[in-house]
Amino acid sequence: MIQEMTIGFKKLALQARIGVNDQEKLATQTLFVSVKLNYPPVNVAWFNHHDAMEKAFDYSELASKLKVLFLESHHDVLEHLLHKSLALILKLFPDSTKIHLSISKPKAISDAEAAFSSLKWSRDSL
Repeated sequence: MIQEMTIGFKKLALQARIGVNDQEKLATQTLFVSVKLNYPPVNVAWFNHHDAMEKAFDYSELASKLKVLFLESHHDVLEHLLHKSLALILKLFPDSTKIHLSISKPKAISDAEAAFSSLKWSRDSL
Protein backbone atom coordinates (compact mmCIF):
# COMPACT_ATOMS: atom_id res chain seq x y z
CA MET A 1 0.00 0.00 0.00
CA ILE A 2 1.30 3.45 -0.90
CA GLN A 3 1.75 5.53 2.25
CA GLU A 4 2.12 8.92 0.62
CA MET A 5 2.87 10.55 -2.70
CA THR A 6 5.35 13.37 -3.27
CA ILE A 7 4.73 15.90 -6.00
CA GLY A 8 6.17 19.32 -6.81
CA PHE A 9 8.53 21.18 -9.09
CA LYS A 10 12.22 22.10 -9.27
CA LYS A 11 13.91 25.43 -9.87
CA LEU A 12 10.93 27.55 -10.89
CA ALA A 13 12.48 30.87 -11.97
CA LEU A 14 10.78 33.87 -10.34
CA GLN A 15 11.64 37.55 -10.18
CA ALA A 16 11.86 39.23 -6.78
CA ARG A 17 13.10 42.38 -5.16
CA ILE A 18 15.28 40.97 -2.43
CA GLY A 19 18.36 42.03 -0.50
CA VAL A 20 19.60 44.63 1.91
CA ASN A 21 21.99 46.76 -0.13
CA ASP A 22 20.80 49.75 -2.18
CA GLN A 23 21.44 48.12 -5.56
CA GLU A 24 19.36 45.05 -4.61
CA LYS A 25 16.48 47.24 -3.45
CA LEU A 26 16.21 48.92 -6.86
CA ALA A 27 16.17 45.95 -9.24
CA THR A 28 14.56 42.55 -9.44
CA GLN A 29 16.65 39.39 -9.25
CA THR A 30 15.95 35.87 -10.41
CA LEU A 31 15.34 33.37 -7.62
CA PHE A 32 14.73 29.65 -8.04
CA VAL A 33 12.03 27.86 -6.05
CA SER A 34 11.71 24.13 -5.54
CA VAL A 35 8.71 22.56 -3.81
CA LYS A 36 8.05 18.98 -2.68
CA LEU A 37 4.63 18.35 -1.21
CA ASN A 38 3.28 15.10 0.22
CA TYR A 39 -0.34 14.01 -0.12
CA PRO A 40 -2.04 12.02 2.66
CA PRO A 41 -2.90 8.36 1.96
CA VAL A 42 -6.60 9.07 1.35
CA ASN A 43 -5.73 11.37 -1.57
CA VAL A 44 -3.23 8.85 -2.95
CA ALA A 45 -5.89 6.11 -2.95
CA TRP A 46 -8.31 8.40 -4.80
CA PHE A 47 -5.91 8.61 -7.78
CA ASN A 48 -5.96 4.82 -8.01
CA HIS A 49 -9.46 5.10 -9.49
CA HIS A 50 -9.65 8.63 -10.91
CA ASP A 51 -7.77 10.51 -13.60
CA ALA A 52 -8.96 14.02 -12.80
CA MET A 53 -7.71 17.34 -11.46
CA GLU A 54 -10.23 17.36 -8.60
CA LYS A 55 -7.65 16.43 -5.93
CA ALA A 56 -4.51 17.01 -7.95
CA PHE A 57 -1.69 19.44 -7.22
CA ASP A 58 -2.19 22.41 -9.53
CA TYR A 59 1.39 23.38 -10.45
CA SER A 60 0.39 26.40 -12.52
CA GLU A 61 -1.82 27.86 -9.78
CA LEU A 62 0.96 27.63 -7.21
CA ALA A 63 3.53 29.03 -9.66
CA SER A 64 1.35 32.05 -10.50
CA LYS A 65 0.56 32.79 -6.84
CA LEU A 66 4.25 32.52 -5.89
CA LYS A 67 5.07 34.93 -8.72
CA VAL A 68 2.68 37.50 -7.23
CA LEU A 69 4.02 36.93 -3.70
CA PHE A 70 7.64 37.40 -4.79
CA LEU A 71 6.92 40.65 -6.65
CA GLU A 72 4.31 42.27 -4.41
CA SER A 73 6.86 43.91 -2.11
CA HIS A 74 10.56 44.09 -1.30
CA HIS A 75 12.02 41.31 0.86
CA ASP A 76 15.24 41.75 2.85
CA VAL A 77 16.07 38.08 3.40
CA LEU A 78 15.32 34.70 1.84
CA GLU A 79 14.18 33.27 5.18
CA HIS A 80 11.24 35.66 5.42
CA LEU A 81 10.20 34.95 1.83
CA LEU A 82 10.52 31.24 2.54
CA HIS A 83 8.07 31.43 5.46
CA LYS A 84 5.61 33.55 3.45
CA SER A 85 5.80 30.95 0.67
CA LEU A 86 5.11 28.14 3.14
CA ALA A 87 2.03 29.96 4.44
CA LEU A 88 0.76 30.32 0.86
CA ILE A 89 1.32 26.62 0.11
CA LEU A 90 -0.51 25.58 3.28
CA LYS A 91 -3.42 27.84 2.36
CA LEU A 92 -3.67 26.36 -1.15
CA PHE A 93 -3.05 22.74 -0.11
CA PRO A 94 -4.31 22.33 3.47
CA ASP A 95 -4.24 18.51 3.25
CA SER A 96 -0.46 18.47 2.83
CA THR A 97 1.32 16.21 5.27
CA LYS A 98 4.90 17.32 4.52
CA ILE A 99 6.42 20.19 2.59
CA HIS A 100 10.03 20.75 1.58
CA LEU A 101 10.61 24.22 0.20
CA SER A 102 13.85 25.76 -1.06
CA ILE A 103 14.63 29.19 -2.51
CA SER A 104 18.01 29.90 -4.08
CA LYS A 105 19.60 33.21 -5.03
CA PRO A 106 22.20 32.62 -7.78
CA LYS A 107 24.06 35.92 -7.63
CA ALA A 108 24.33 36.26 -3.85
CA ILE A 109 27.93 34.99 -3.56
CA SER A 110 30.35 35.48 -6.42
CA ASP A 111 32.27 32.22 -5.86
CA ALA A 112 29.18 30.04 -5.30
CA GLU A 113 26.55 28.69 -7.65
CA ALA A 114 23.88 30.10 -5.33
CA ALA A 115 22.95 30.95 -1.78
CA PHE A 116 19.80 29.21 -0.54
CA SER A 117 17.39 28.84 2.31
CA SER A 118 15.22 25.77 2.74
CA LEU A 119 12.79 24.34 5.23
CA LYS A 120 10.99 21.10 5.93
CA TRP A 121 7.53 21.31 7.41
CA SER A 122 5.50 18.37 8.65
CA ARG A 123 2.01 18.08 10.08
CA ASP A 124 3.60 15.95 12.82
CA SER A 125 5.68 18.93 13.95
CA LEU A 126 2.63 21.04 14.86
